Amino acid sequence: MPSALNGGTEDDILVSDSLALDSDDPAPELLAIRAERIVPLLDAIVAGEAQYHAGEQALDVMWRMRDGRALHLAVRLMPDAPPGHARDDVIWKSRPDDAWTVRWSVGHD
Repeated sequence: MPSALNGGTEDDILVSDSLALDSDDPAPELLAIRAERIVPLLDAIVAGEAQYHAGEQALDVMWRMRDGRALHLAVRLMPDAPPGHARDDVIWKSRPDDAWTVRWSVGHD
């Protein structure tokens, strides 16, 4: 964050302060969810067993875990595209009114 002490201008300080107060910023929520729900799964992921499928409007990634479950990431670039892995336990998903959607989940492959 710029400050007058490190060479930032007063305008820089006002902009960065207003961004820090933006309640629509999903970053703090996403970082907390990552720390609580995804990071604990990383040690269980089997190296070399990830799979992905990339299409024109979708990306699906699956990381297999030793206990038979899988961590899934589904990205849809169209709002009406199917979500992928609908029966999984959803870790986080973007808002339905977003232009494109992201969904993290855990389930079976």
